[in-house]
Amino acid sequence: MMSLKKQNGFSLQELRQRLRTATNFQDWYSAALALDNLSGAEAWRLSDASRYYDFLDIRARYEQLVALLEEENHEELLYVLNEGIHGNMSGMGRPILYDRALTGTKCLIDEYVTAIADALWVVASSPSNKISLQEKVDFFRRASHCYGRSALMLSGGAG
Repeated sequence: MMSLKKQNGFSLQELRQRLRTATNFQDWYSAALALDNLSGAEAWRLSDASRYYDFLDIRARYEQLVALLEEENHEELLYVLNEGIHGNMSGMGRPILYDRALTGTKCLIDEYVTAIADALWVVASSPSNKISLQEKVDFFRRASHCYGRSALMLSGGAG
């Protein structure tokens, strides 16, 4: 059994040093993944379960999206997306879910967000005989309002 103080031949201190001195993302990510494995955070990411979000709801929504994408059912996909998408669906936007592991949050959340993005691309590129241009415009206008937009806000006091 591997010692809790070693991962890939590196001690906890050595991994932290590698993380601090990394000069590119690949080196940083490699050290971060080793630290996550050592701390148990990677196992936490791989498990859907958490009391901080409704993982059963997210799992069901994810599986529904994947099935509709595989079926290429554009109309039903639009209906499911219209039903509701937002950044804190079932609590998955809670900050505590993003503080545990260096390499990301729950894999289920990552997979769900990727499925949403794939579904949005499918809707956007659907032929007009499946989803009309007006339906697309209306949907994306509502989705933009519900899902929100990222923004960077800077304060002059930091300067």
